[in-house]
Amino acid sequence: MINIDDIKTYIDEKKELEKVLFYAYERFSEYDYSITIQKTSMFTKTLGMKAKQEVKAYTYHALNESVSQSSTSSNYISTFSRFYDDNEKITAYSSSKIDDLKNNKAKKNILTYDEYINTYGKLFKNKYYVKKEGTADLLNQEDKYSNNNEGILRYGISIYEINDHSYKGANIIKKGKNYLLTFILDPIVSHCFFTKQIKNTGHMTADPVFSNSEITFTLDSSFNLLSSESKDNYKVKFGLINLDISMNTINHYFTSKTDKFISNKKEVCVKIPSADETDFAGFKLVK
Repeated sequence: MINIDDIKTYIDEKKELEKVLFYAYERFSEYDYSITIQKTSMFTKTLGMKAKQEVKAYTYHALNESVSQSSTSSNYISTFSRFYDDNEKITAYSSSKIDDLKNNKAKKNILTYDEYINTYGKLFKNKYYVKKEGTADLLNQEDKYSNNNEGILRYGISIYEINDHSYKGANIIKKGKNYLLTFILDPIVSHCFFTKQIKNTGHMTADPVFSNSEITFTLDSSFNLLSSESKDNYKVKFGLINLDISMNTINHYFTSKTDKFISNKKEVCVKIPSADETDFAGFKLVK
């Protein structure tokens, strides 16, 4: 664990700022209860036509159980997926609309951790360990889940892989009582898992090509995660159609020692929804 004196040195000297983020990740992971609320806006342009797509998502860790959900809506398509992690396997539900949970119409599937990683890039655990397997080429080796806390540490808090060689520039400034920590990312490295997720879930014929990407984290005075905002621009190909996509994602982070969370001086009790429930109380934490 990085100590607080080192963190202050990194900030003062504006060096090794990824370790400031790791410190915030570790603090977030220490809590038995944590929630990430996410909203993504995507703007697509092709053949002179423009379209907007929105994604609303959350991840909730409660003691030894976790749930992650994502709903996508646009003028052309709507999709829904929910995943439960019981620390042994992942149970997945998917459909075109969330109401299909109520009438048992959502498709159900059981995934191993490695199957989930192979499709979505990262587990939605706050932190976990993997081992590399596959070809002799390190760049093409696959993550394999390690259940003995040995191997390479991954933070599932973000789909981006931020480390000492995955960003082109970084800065941190003080704003009021908080810190703003910004990374200009190198998508070839930082987006390796995100690329896999986009390609596999979007059924694309080729990897997306990112032109630029950056993310800013807001940390409080004790370096706890409060929020993040990321911006990406990339091109994707569906068959013979090329799409230009700009994407903006905002995350809000909450932690608690119990299932009662405080936000805006308001207490909200958050339970993991059962497989036939469509509401999630955690959304009340965000204004």
